[in-house]
Amino acid sequence: MTIGPALVFLALSERFNQQITKPFVVFGKVPFFFYIAHLYVIHMLAMLAIMYKGYDWHAYILSATGIRSGTLINFGFGLEAVYVIWILILVSLYPLCKWFQRYKENNPNKWWLSYL
Repeated sequence: MTIGPALVFLALSERFNQQITKPFVVFGKVPFFFYIAHLYVIHMLAMLAIMYKGYDWHAYILSATGIRSGTLINFGFGLEAVYVIWILILVSLYPLCKWFQRYKENNPNKWWLSYL
């Protein structure tokens, strides 16, 4: 179900104004960099949320004993909050990805940048 609508959206998005699709192109030019950056941001936010709720973050982030204990059974956010957090992470990582895209384009002689 997800690949069909995604392909239809991709085909139709070529007709959109480039100003609308420009942010998506930035993320598409540095996908691995975005992937690594968003993992660190999400883990940092998870640690802050766990500490805010009064749990010891060491037991949940650095080991699996806290996760297996079942103490986080009622911990989490609703779907609306997850979407808001997702959009905020995308918006906050956009300038970083834009900077890295420019850095990557201005330094074509650095071979290791092609892997990020």
